[in-house]
Amino acid sequence: MLAKLKEFFSSRRYPAFLVGGYLRDSLLSLTPERDLDIAVSGDSQRVGRELAQVMGGVFVPLSPAHGVARVVVTDPETGSVGTGGAPGGRWIVDLAGFSGSIEEDLARRDFTINALALPVQGWASPGPSDLVIDPFNGRQDLGRKSIRAVTPQVFQDDPGRLMRAVRLAASLSF
Repeated sequence: MLAKLKEFFSSRRYPAFLVGGYLRDSLLSLTPERDLDIAVSGDSQRVGRELAQVMGGVFVPLSPAHGVARVVVTDPETGSVGTGGAPGGRWIVDLAGFSGSIEEDLARRDFTINALALPVQGWASPGPSDLVIDPFNGRQDLGRKSIRAVTPQVFQDDPGRLMRAVRLAASLSF
């Protein structure tokens, strides 16, 4: 699926970055779920509609006001058994639009281990890579098994992130 998405974004020259749990789990050598988070520069709704059309998927405007869209794609090569949140050989691709730089987008994220990005050219194999953008030393925190907020304001902005920290710590044994 990453190869197909890489082809889509590269052929259209859309600046796109793999972010979130799939990248984090790949860097930890865990088997990631079929749930991808992609940060795209610009209009995620337009990109999501186009991606759904090209990939034969379903477009879902999750939060147009916040620039978040979802595309659900069935991958014929994976068979009928899915993992995690994407059963039946389906992939969930969440697109979040951003303006400015990817570093500015990462600064708005919750924890350093989630404030990592891999540009589209590195999507062939999202394991350890020199291409990973890591402005908050999230890879060091992965190695230390530490969950650290990007900024102290993340909890003021969304108190639910405190529960997310506990859930992440439990699921990753951090």
